[in-house]
Amino acid sequence: MPPSARGPMRDVHWYEVAGPVPTQTYRGPDLKPGHAFDGPAIVEMPETTIVVRPGQHASVDAWGNFII
Repeated sequence: MPPSARGPMRDVHWYEVAGPVPTQTYRGPDLKPGHAFDGPAIVEMPETTIVVRPGQHASVDAWGNFII
């Protein structure tokens, strides 16, 4: 995954976990087919935000869709 795809870490309160959890953010337009990552994560797109909860896995398919 290119370094440009990683955004800043943020403390996020997830209902599955007590207290704030350091959560990786990603710049969605920089994620390409074949990229994959585990949650917790937040993908910031120009038109929406994709939430990958703790314990989930996300990948980008050949058409640029996010599969969780």
